[in-house]
Amino acid sequence: MLMEIRARCAEKIALEFGWPEEKLPLEVFVNRNGPVDYYVDSEAMIVLVRTLHDELIAEPHFLDAEFEEYSRRVEILRHIWESEKLLDKMQLADFFDASLRAWRGVIFSFFVPTFEDISDQTKALAMQSRLASDNFLDETDRVIRRNLKMIYPDQENSEYISINELMSGEIPNKEILAERKKFYILIDRENPVLNPEILASTGIELKAEVIPSDMKEFLGTSACPGIARGKVRIVATKESIPSLNDGEILVCSMTTPAYVPAMKKAAAFITDEGGITCHAAILAREMNKPCIIGTKIATQLLQDGDEVEVDADEGIVRVLKKT
Repeated sequence: MLMEIRARCAEKIALEFGWPEEKLPLEVFVNRNGPVDYYVDSEAMIVLVRTLHDELIAEPHFLDAEFEEYSRRVEILRHIWESEKLLDKMQLADFFDASLRAWRGVIFSFFVPTFEDISDQTKALAMQSRLASDNFLDETDRVIRRNLKMIYPDQENSEYISINELMSGEIPNKEILAERKKFYILIDRENPVLNPEILASTGIELKAEVIPSDMKEFLGTSACPGIARGKVRIVATKESIPSLNDGEILVCSMTTPAYVPAMKKAAAFITDEGGITCHAAILAREMNKPCIIGTKIATQLLQDGDEVEVDADEGIVRVLKKT
């Protein structure tokens, strides 16, 4: 349900910015026994970011109200995050809608600070929104999971129920939810959780970047300078965070506040995703630890025990020894 919030919001923004509906979905999420693979239409992303930039140049403050509204909405959500009150089905649906509306501000806050030629006021509002959103995903996910378990106590995998199924009351049986835990695809706005065999009928082709097995170095964006060497620890899920040992190199898709204990122990950070205002970048600067973000391929190329050099002065990860 959390990924539904991200996908639906991104598509609404895409439609507002003129992206053709027939060229949706913009994003596809694939769950494979826990870790979620994220696919995005790269052509669409380039067009939408360029459109956002052009809108800001034409009307420098058109997002100011959006960021201010986000601040109000996130405070309302925060009361729910921090409350131990359990929600019934309708209240959980309202929480889903409130999170969906608020996520707009999160999306804009990721891109706007990267534009150099916008007003300082808009950039400052975007940065405030970015910092306020660090725990958005974790806290929203926690509320959804906790309340689905309460509403459907007999469903062991209730977190794989979609919002449409929640509202219609047509809840899949235990066997289907167990299959979704192994593999499911979030792709369609009306029926977002599909069985894997349906993918072939959608006409959508998911392409992962091909990585040479003998690649010895790769690039990313330096978020905090410095050089560190050590053994890799892949932290793909929140459950694997305690596995990281002191002095290891934290490698993950992206970090969230849940990763902070591991980040304190790590010698450096490498992520697949992220921009200059992402969580990993901000924490790296606060902790003064070498950090390279946006590599796209780190979690695919590296594995636990590999020895690497993180040259965050140049934005280069060098593989010194493979396990």
